[in-house]
Amino acid sequence: MSLLAREESPSRIKKGETLDGGQLIQIIDYDGDIVGDIDAWMKRQNLADVGFNYNVITILGSQSSGKSSLMNALFKCNFQVMDHVHGHSQTTKGIWLGRDGISAASNAPPCLVVDVEGIDSRERGEDRQTFEHRSALFALALTDCLCINVWYHSLGNFTASGYGLLKTVMEVNLELFAQDKNTPRTLLLFAVRDWAEVMTPLEVVKEKIAREYVERIWNEIKKPAAYENSTPYDLFDFQVFGLAHKFMNPEQFDRDVAALREMWRTSLRPPRYSRHVPADGFARYATSIWEVIKEQEQLNIPNQKEMLAIYRCQEIKTSVLSSLAGEVSATQAKVQQGQMDEGAFSQWLQRVATAALAEYMEHASRYQSDVCRRVKGELLEGLTSTVQPVVDGLLSRARDAIANDFLEKLTASLAGRLVLDAWSTYNDSSAELLRDAQQRFLAAARACNADLPDGSHIAFSTELVLDGMTHMLTKDIETVRDKQQVQLVGLLQTTCDGKLIGVADSLSSRGFTPLKFWEICRSKAASAAGDCFSMFFNAHRGLSSQDGTEGSDESRKVEFEIQCRVLALTQLRKQIENVVANLHVLILDRFQTFFSYDEEDQPRQWESLSPEQLQKIFVEAKEQALVLLPTFTCMRLHPLSVATPTLVPASAPRGPGVPSSPSSASEFFETSVLSESEKCELTPFLPARFFSDLLDALQTQATHQKTLRQMQQMCRDAQMLQQGRAAVSWRSVPLWGWLVLLALGWNELAALLHFVTGNWILLPFFLLTVVAVAAAVFTGNVGVVLASFNHFVLLAKTVAVPVAKQILIKALNAVEPQPAAARPARSAREISASALGGAKAPETISR
Repeated sequence: MSLLAREESPSRIKKGETLDGGQLIQIIDYDGDIVGDIDAWMKRQNLADVGFNYNVITILGSQSSGKSSLMNALFKCNFQVMDHVHGHSQTTKGIWLGRDGISAASNAPPCLVVDVEGIDSRERGEDRQTFEHRSALFALALTDCLCINVWYHSLGNFTASGYGLLKTVMEVNLELFAQDKNTPRTLLLFAVRDWAEVMTPLEVVKEKIAREYVERIWNEIKKPAAYENSTPYDLFDFQVFGLAHKFMNPEQFDRDVAALREMWRTSLRPPRYSRHVPADGFARYATSIWEVIKEQEQLNIPNQKEMLAIYRCQEIKTSVLSSLAGEVSATQAKVQQGQMDEGAFSQWLQRVATAALAEYMEHASRYQSDVCRRVKGELLEGLTSTVQPVVDGLLSRARDAIANDFLEKLTASLAGRLVLDAWSTYNDSSAELLRDAQQRFLAAARACNADLPDGSHIAFSTELVLDGMTHMLTKDIETVRDKQQVQLVGLLQTTCDGKLIGVADSLSSRGFTPLKFWEICRSKAASAAGDCFSMFFNAHRGLSSQDGTEGSDESRKVEFEIQCRVLALTQLRKQIENVVANLHVLILDRFQTFFSYDEEDQPRQWESLSPEQLQKIFVEAKEQALVLLPTFTCMRLHPLSVATPTLVPASAPRGPGVPSSPSSASEFFETSVLSESEKCELTPFLPARFFSDLLDALQTQATHQKTLRQMQQMCRDAQMLQQGRAAVSWRSVPLWGWLVLLALGWNELAALLHFVTGNWILLPFFLLTVVAVAAAVFTGNVGVVLASFNHFVLLAKTVAVPVAKQILIKALNAVEPQPAAARPARSAREISASALGGAKAPETISR
C-alpha cells in the first residue's frame, strides 16, 4: 500500500513516534540516536512471547530506489514512500522497524522488517559513509536476511549498483565472523528492480552478480589470515530475484512480489531466528548492539574541501542527468517504433553526451580536479545507465532478427542431405552458426558506441544481452539436437527389431532347448548392438553435446556401445513379450510337432499303434511342449553384462564345453535367473521393467491349464481313431482263431477254389481279389486298395463288354443258320434285342 497521499511528511515526524496504528516505529533517528522504545513496542505487537519463532529482514540500497515500496508490497507494511510529485528526496531517515502484515492474518511466524535510509543520500553529505558503515554492521548483527535493492540497468556501474554498499556489507560481516566464528551465515538477497525476462534470463543476472560483485569484492577486501582461503559463500547464502517495473508493468510487478513472498515463506526464511535471541530479549540486544557500534566506530572523515567538491560535483552531475530524461524518452520511443537504427543512435548519443559534458565542466571545473575527473567518470556511467534501456531495445531487435535467422539456417543445415551425414556434422555446423550469430550481435553492439571529442569513449554493457542471446540460441541447438536424437533412437530401435526377427522360430523344432534358445537371444542382441554401433556411431558423435575434455571421444564411444546394447536388450524384451502374448499357441504348435509327427516328420498312423504307444507319445509331447512355460517366466540371461560385446561378463565365459554350462533344463532354470547383484549393477542402464517377470504364477497356471485341456482333447481324438479302426479290423483276431476257421471251413474253401480255378472266366477276378487282399494285409491301407480295385473293374468293363457282344453274335448265328441272300444282315443292336427277347420267352410261357 502506498502512502503517497499521507499528510505527514518525514520532516514532521517526531523522534521515536510510531506510525500506521503502532505497526511502525523509528528506532534510530537521523542523528544516530536510539529514540524508540523497542521493548514496549514489541509487547504492544504481542511479539514478546513468541520465543525464537520469528525472523528479521533488513533492506539496504540507494536513496529513492523503492526500498520501502518493496517492503510494503512484500510484507504488507506501510513504510513511508517518496511523493513523486515533489521529485526525488530522502523519505526514510534513520532506521525504522515494522511488523509484517501477513503473519497476523495467516497465523504464520511474525517477521520484523527493518527499513534503512538510502546509503547515498544527498542530505547527509560527508556523514553518509559513517552512517552506511554503522547501519550495515547493525543490520548484519540482527538480520536473518539482508536484502540489497538494486536497479537492473545499474548493474555494471559502481555507484548506482550499490557496489560500495556491498563492499561495506562484506567487510563488516567479515569483522563479525572474525570476532565470533559461530556467527550464523546471513542470507544475502539481491532484489533486481525493473528487470524483465525478455532482456536477460535471471540465471545470467545471478551469475554476473556473483562473478562481478560478490567474488570480485571478496578478492579486493583485506582478510585476516584465518579467512585467506575462504570464499564469500562461507559467510553468506546468496540469492537473486528479479522484479518488473512497478509503474511500467504493475501487474507483473505484483506477480513477482507474490512469487518472492512465496519463496520467502517456503524456502528462504529460516525456521527460527538465526541469531538465537528470544523475542523478549530482542529490544535489549538491538539497543546494546547499536551502542557498541556507535562508541567503537573509528570515523575517517575526508577534509572539508574534498567533501565540498564531492557534494557540488555530485549535485551538478545529478542536474545534468535529470535534464536528459525527456530527450532519452523521445529517443526510446523512436527505437520502439523502428525509426532509429544503431548508426543513427550512435550519432545522437555523441551529440547528447558532448553537450552534457560541456555543461558539467562549465560548473564543476572550479572544484578539485581529481574529484571533478572522478565524478565526470560517474557522469559518463550515469549517462550510460540512463541510455542503457534504449540500447537494450536496439539490441533486442537485433537479437530477435539474428535468432530467427539462426534457427532457419540450423534447420536448413539438416534438410536436403542424408540423415546420417547431417547428424555426423551437426556439432560443427551448429557451432559455426553460433559463432556467426555472436559476431553479428557484437557488430551491432559496437555500432551503438560513441567516441567523444575529449577522448572519452562510451561503450555499453552488452554481456547480459549477449549471454541471453547465446543462452537462447544454445537452447535452440539443444532443442533441435533432442529431436534428432529421438529420431536416432527410433532408427536404433528399428534396426534392433530387424536383427531380432525370427527369435522364436526354433520354439517348435525338435532340437530346441531353453539354453540354446536364450543363447540365441543373447547372440542376436549382441549382434544387433554391434551393427547399430558400426552404423550409427558417427551420427551419435555428431549429435552429442561437446564437453571439450580430453578422452571425451573415447568415453562417448564406450557410452554409445553401452547404449546400443541396452537398446538391443530392451527390444529383445519387447520381442519376448510378444512371444509370451502368444505362448499358448506356441505350446500347442510344439505339442503338435511331437504328437502328430514322428522323428522323420511323417504323420503318425494311429491305427497301427497300440494304446500304450499312444500314451507314451502323448506324455513325451506334453513334456516337450510345457517346457516353454518355465523358459519364459523371466529373462533368463544370467550371467549378463552390458560392458562386453558378447553381453557376457569377462569373468564368466559361456559356450560349448564350458564346465559352468548347465547339463539339464532343470539346472538351467535354476541358474539362468539374474541375481540381485546383477540387477543392482544393471539398474543404472536398463529400465526396471526389464527385470520384471514375463509370466507371474497366475498367468503360468492359466496358460498351463488352457494348453493342457487342448492337448488332452487332441489325445482323445487320436484314441477315438484308434478305437474305431480296431472294432472292424482283422488284426484283433488271434492266430489260433484263424487256424480254427481254416479247419472248420476247409471243405467249403476247397470247393470254392475248385470251382473258381475250373472256370476260366472267374479265374482272373479271383486272382485280382487275392492280390488286393494281400496288398491290404501287408500295407494296412484298405482305402488305397479299394480305390485301385475300382479302377481295375472299370478298365475290365471297358475292354470286356465289346468282346462279349461279338461272342454272343457268333453264338446266335451258329444256332439259327440262314442264307445270306434271303435274310438281310442285322446290326449288333438288333441282335442284342433279339437275344434279350429270346431270353424272356420261357418266362412268358411259364406265366
